[in-house]
Formats: sequence, C-alpha cells, structure tokens
Amino acid sequence: MIPALALDDAGRPAVLWRDQRTVSPELRALDPANADLFGSQLGEAGWSAPVQISRRPAEDVSASVPHLARDGDRFVAVWSVYRGTAGAEMRRAVRVEWSTRPLADAASWERPAVLLDGADGEVGGRSLDLAGDPRGGVALVYSRLIRETAPPTNDLALRRLAAGAAEWGADRPLASGDLGYFPALAIDAEGAAVVVFNVGRNRVVEVGALRASAEEPPPGTLAAPPAVITVAEEGAHGQPAVAIGPGGAPWLLYLHEPVDGRISEVRALRGARLG
Repeated sequence: MIPALALDDAGRPAVLWRDQRTVSPELRALDPANADLFGSQLGEAGWSAPVQISRRPAEDVSASVPHLARDGDRFVAVWSVYRGTAGAEMRRAVRVEWSTRPLADAASWERPAVLLDGADGEVGGRSLDLAGDPRGGVALVYSRLIRETAPPTNDLALRRLAAGAAEWGADRPLASGDLGYFPALAIDAEGAAVVVFNVGRNRVVEVGALRASAEEPPPGTLAAPPAVITVAEEGAHGQPAVAIGPGGAPWLLYLHEPVDGRISEVRALRGARLG
C-alpha cells in the first residue's frame, strides 16, 4: 500500500511501501494502517527480496506514507509514524523518520532517525514531500498545522540535506496562513525549490505555488509571496503535483471540481510562471 518510487543511476526503480506481513492477523483485519515499511530494488535478476525498513515498537505504532529520492550514490527515504488508527490520530504523526541506503545494496538501510517531531502541531503523511536536487542532495517541504487558531494556521517550510550528508540543515520558512496543504516539491537545475499546494480548505480551494531560490535568505525571511495560479478558473482546484519540464519551467497536474459538483478532471498546466 501507498508505494513510493525512485530510480537508480541505471534507471532501475527502487520502491518502498506499507506492508502488513509482520502484523498479526487480528491487527491486519482491524485496519490497513497497522503496518511496517518494506522496500525492494529491480535488478538484472528481477526484484530483490523485500527488506523491512521500519519496525513497530508497539502494536499501536505504525509507519506510513513513505517518500523516496536519490542523492548521488544513495537513496534517501522519509516516512511518518503514527500512534493509533482513529481519524484524529491519523491527522498528526508522532514523528517523521528518515533513513538512507546505497544504490547498490537494497538491504543496507541505516537505522532510522527522527527528522520531525509531531508535538507542536500536525505534521506528516500527505503534509510533506521529498525531492532530489539535480546538483546533489535532497530537499523536504512540509507543513505544520495549528488548528487552534481561526482560521487554522499552516506553516510551510523547506529543509535540505546536502549531498552525502548525515545531518539535515535548518528549516527555511516559506509561507504561513490558511494555505500550504498537500504540498508537492520539485527542484530545478539551479537548485531552486518549486512548491505547489492547496490554498484554503474544504470546498473553497485553489492551487498556490512559489519558488524558493537555492541561496539561503536572512534568518526568518519568507520566500516570495505564493501565486494562486488557478484563481481565474471556475470551481475548486487542489492536490497538485509538480515536475520540472523542458526549459526548466514547472509543469503541474491538479484536480478540478466544478461548482456544486464532484471532482471531474485532472488538469495540466505546462510552463507555469512563478516570477
């Protein structure tokens, strides 16, 4: 369930997924969220034997929503850890963990380490994304939601892992407000982060986007204000995906919901201008 995919230097895919093979039949039948993470790599002889990457420290603690990216001669994985399976419990990860392994060894994952703590606001799951930097290293975009404000406040931030590094850099604030939900990330050839996300909640949603340059700004400085790129389209739009297209401009996919209707289309925007 919930697979993540990245390619090695020969174009062969590596995958991570949520898996219940280590869970008791009772917990397996109770909820699909009771699971660990496993991974495999496609090679000349076929897929490698599945390797367990996360291990549940207790019956009510599980890993979910893996992300995978390549950094030079290694893969970097990030995933969320939840306690419980109820709706409110699945909003907030207890923590976000990460690990790495060499491209050439599908079984040699490092011991997982904590990347984000879920104590101060809702993090994890579909509120983060991971992407490789063409210059080396990877980047993580994530949001931390505080529901106690009116409207809720979502803080969107970027964190980078330098090529081959064992420690992540400091957070770079990107935006804050009733925006930044379901973020997706791509890194262009210059190392700039292109981030797309939902602006607004429920059925009043549009797609926002911003570009954060590779140069670190002064501490506490936000990125350029996000552009709401679907504001002229009728209906609601959200849950975008992004990739860097020909010429270095971002290409987007997002869902379209007509007024008083259900989601009816996946729309594409090629060569979006973000300033």
